[in-house]
Amino acid sequence: MRRGRRGKRRRRRRRRRRRRRRRRRRRKDRKISKPHISLGLGKSIGEV
Repeated sequence: MRRGRRGKRRRRRRRRRRRRRRRRRRRKDRKISKPHISLGLGKSIGEV
């Protein structure tokens, strides 16, 4: 007998842990690298 379901479940359990590295960035740099975010912020503040 094949234990297909159990095998799949066992395989699924194996998960890679993703470590999120937080880089310290100046806000100005971020605005340059991601303009769409700065645009969203500007809209909320009132600077379009």
